[in-house]
Amino acid sequence: MKAIIPKLLAAALLTALFAPAAVADEAEETRWYEVQLLVFEHLGGAGNEQWPANPTLPDTREAETLRPAADDRVAYARTRREENILPGHWDRLDDSDAYRPLLRVAWAQPGQPRNDEATSLRLHGEQQIEAPAYSGPWGFTMAIPDEEQEEQAPVYRLDGTVTVTLGRFLHLHPRLVLTESPDDEGAVDVGQADTLVPLWMDEEQRLQRYVLDESRRMRSNELHYIDHPRFGILVRIDRMDD
Repeated sequence: MKAIIPKLLAAALLTALFAPAAVADEAEETRWYEVQLLVFEHLGGAGNEQWPANPTLPDTREAETLRPAADDRVAYARTRREENILPGHWDRLDDSDAYRPLLRVAWAQPGQPRNDEATSLRLHGEQQIEAPAYSGPWGFTMAIPDEEQEEQAPVYRLDGTVTVTLGRFLHLHPRLVLTESPDDEGAVDVGQADTLVPLWMDEEQRLQRYVLDESRRMRSNELHYIDHPRFGILVRIDRMDD
């Protein structure tokens, strides 16, 4: 009997020692999320907003690109058909005289720390605009073709990146740019240069750029709205259950 008691005490001690490690491992298990995102523009224009003349534009060169849908969890792989992304909201925006939907997409990704090395996802709409070649430091903008390129990269009317991180809370950081030419049929009249300074205007190219660059704390399983005088975002982030 005396030999049994020390063995029981030893077993209990080992359990106590290793239990915190097991709990820690469980807590550190990677969380996966599904992000549903819809981008739309305001048809009423930018109003009387005054814009910085030299905005900081997002760099998309190191960003991930959307991957095809997968059966297993694959980071930045599509998760839904377009018609199933925030169902109903696209149709209501499309039927409105005040808004126009531009992009809807859903993808899976793991929670990642909030730091400078967090992975961003590049997103862009389908609509392209005609623009002359332009040498700039941004991956998404017009780049003068090198000798190996036959054509310059397309210029998308809506382009940029979205970063989702997980700290104490979920955070969404969109860096999206809406680019317009005054000659485009859908361009918004932002006024004369002497009364309104557009966000970005090159006298030769005559392109206007509006940037939405904002970090927002998110609650999972809730619909969130991020607004901008020129365009906005609807987003929902859900935990993906095992």
